[in-house]
Amino acid sequence: MATRRCRNCETVIGVDDRFCAGCGQAVVESHDRSLARLLRSSFTEVTSIDGRLWRSLRYLMLRPGLLSLEYREGRRRRYLSPISLFLLGNLLFFLAPPLSDFQLSLTEQYQLQPYSAWIAQWVDAYLAVSARTFEDVADAYRLRVVELAKLMVIVHVPLLAAGTMLIAVDKRLFFADHVVMGLHYFAFLMIYLILVSVVLGLLYLAIPFQWPIGPYVAPVAILVQFLYVPAMLRKALGVSWLRALVSTPLFIFALLIAHFTYRLVQFVVAFALVGAA
Repeated sequence: MATRRCRNCETVIGVDDRFCAGCGQAVVESHDRSLARLLRSSFTEVTSIDGRLWRSLRYLMLRPGLLSLEYREGRRRRYLSPISLFLLGNLLFFLAPPLSDFQLSLTEQYQLQPYSAWIAQWVDAYLAVSARTFEDVADAYRLRVVELAKLMVIVHVPLLAAGTMLIAVDKRLFFADHVVMGLHYFAFLMIYLILVSVVLGLLYLAIPFQWPIGPYVAPVAILVQFLYVPAMLRKALGVSWLRALVSTPLFIFALLIAHFTYRLVQFVVAFALVGAA
């Protein structure tokens, strides 16, 4: 009988072995090349990933801070990595309809931001030497922002991590530990915003919001989003509920700083591309 070898690493495989002892790959037989097998194995990988995908999503959404704690304490095999979860959230965010808070128009950047006076000087100087009108530039800017906004969400993470590091400086955690918490938080936030928009859209189609329900829908959604924060801080940082609650306004302040910095960086990059076009 011919010696069987793993098709991935060439390690010798026993007659009854189902997995390679060298690399762990399942032994590939002729029937594994069928279309049915391909579809079944692909579905299993996408929906299971050894159970890590659903477990990670469930804990991310329903047990704030646990994934960050587990990662820091070395229990990592059973979950998706922080960057994988972030990229999954970012992928869903990329496929979803744009959310205006992450994608401002040129007019909003020009008039409504804390740094708008500086932006107005930049835009006005450009228009003074260009044959283009503000409206033409705004249209070109909008197209650039659509391309950039969802790709640049990760800019928030190191900025937020710097803020949480100051909040919990006595914990003496590594900066990477705070980056992990930031990745988990923004993975949650992107998935949560998408779920809220989908659920509200379906509810509106079924029962159009009328007074007095309508005005309270968005505030309730925002409140739930921020209720996540103290629970996350308590578990991820290992602090008391009191400290977590006291730290929540500081976290939100750090989040706002990160978000306005993201908007400013987004403007600089997008407007530079518009000017170079």
